[in-house]
Amino acid sequence: MPNTVKIAIVHLSVKHKDPRANRENLVLLSSKAADEGAKIILAPEMSLSGYIFDGREDILPHLETADGDSAKAFAAVAREKGVFLAVGFGEIDPETDIVHNSAFVFGPEGKRLLRYRKTTAESKFACPGDAVQDNVFDTPWGKVGVLICSDTYHALPVRVTVLKGAGLLLVPANWPPSDIFPSAIWRQRAYENGIFLAVANRTGQDGNRFLCQDSQSLVFDPEGETALEVSNPESAVFHADLPLGPDGRFDLKGRREKILSSREPGLWHRVYANLAQFKLLSQGFKLPEPGETTVHLLSPKGRDPVAAARAEKEALKPGDVAVLPFRSHEPGDLAKLRELAKETGAAFVTAKPADPGDTGKNPDDAPRTLIVIDGDGNTREEPLDPGKLPSLAKVGPLAIFPIRRKDLTHPETAIVAAKFGADLLLAMEPELTPRETRIVSVRPIDQAAIALCAENTRAYGLVPEGHFPGEHRVDAAATRLSFKIDSRETRDKRFQDRVDFATLLKKTGHP
Repeated sequence: MPNTVKIAIVHLSVKHKDPRANRENLVLLSSKAADEGAKIILAPEMSLSGYIFDGREDILPHLETADGDSAKAFAAVAREKGVFLAVGFGEIDPETDIVHNSAFVFGPEGKRLLRYRKTTAESKFACPGDAVQDNVFDTPWGKVGVLICSDTYHALPVRVTVLKGAGLLLVPANWPPSDIFPSAIWRQRAYENGIFLAVANRTGQDGNRFLCQDSQSLVFDPEGETALEVSNPESAVFHADLPLGPDGRFDLKGRREKILSSREPGLWHRVYANLAQFKLLSQGFKLPEPGETTVHLLSPKGRDPVAAARAEKEALKPGDVAVLPFRSHEPGDLAKLRELAKETGAAFVTAKPADPGDTGKNPDDAPRTLIVIDGDGNTREEPLDPGKLPSLAKVGPLAIFPIRRKDLTHPETAIVAAKFGADLLLAMEPELTPRETRIVSVRPIDQAAIALCAENTRAYGLVPEGHFPGEHRVDAAATRLSFKIDSRETRDKRFQDRVDFATLLKKTGHP
């Protein structure tokens, strides 16, 4: 039994508004990929027409139906070569004349296995696809899912696809290099779901606007590590060998099952709340008066936590928020922190085991206690019980939502917190890995900033402006990492709610 399966990326130089030439190229390159041993072949988004159009009338001459000439040609390649072929192209529905940005998969028998329509479709010409779609197909190596380009910018469509059983996600893309090239997002989607993820991007020039010669096609493994990272100024075929387990199916190292088995969908029903009527969440929620503050993530690095906090006294100003990692605090620690709070006017936030006998290394399923000391030295302690959503901790102008280590692979928690009005997700842990801290560049897409504070590292990420990534930083060396956050900005939230919530919240069953 082979221990790998070869997949191919058709990195196509798409000729703008020339479907016939692009079809011929795709047939040629897909056949080449199959002859070189690929069993699963992926081509880019909008690969027949190109992507840039001024509107519906501009793109209409370059669209095809789901069973048109191109679909027949691709089905023939799949049948003749005995492969799975996934291709993205602009589709027109003959019954309605509705335009979609679609992806099609053809199987070894020459039949169409699925059609998926992009849900984050282009406003100039395309209708968004339905929230509930059949976007997963079977192969001898396991189930494979399909999402198109910016659909993966949002976490929940990927999670839903994985809940349907996908161990490999195929992403046809048309994303030129820019400040918002989403390689970090695709890496995180692979990591937080424990799956392989393959992106077929395009090259060449898209109309007279986008130069795509440096666009990257990528493959990530279930740990979020790079298996393929390529670009080419001309059309090319690239390959990646995905490892198989003893059963001949995608070897996910048990990560997908571990992540999905720790889900708590019974806590996440807030995820489908429709908040479109709120311009700013401050208007409809009992949240602190918004404003700007500075957050300091402090790391004792083996020292007494109070001594570590006192060493940063000069940096702490009235109204600031200082965070210490989760740990078993000594009986006198909190009293000393209260004194330091009164001296500086800064608030302190930390967490400790609910059981005083706990060593501080408790797992995610053990109770904890959240401790908030305000700038006057007043102390609040709130339980953080497993199996229950924590309350928002109101600290100065911030609504803080405490999260645990396992929440770093559950975007559902982040979106639920954001829909309760959270300004900041805060994880306080004994330690975190570099793979876990990578989340700070991506998780704020879910509409709340994030901060991680551990003995060995600190990190934060702020909410992006539009599609541009927000400010983010990871620092494992310094004993203090500080950042400013303005809750007037974090209260202005926009959610992508075209999601299959029934699959997302199903009580039982996962692959």
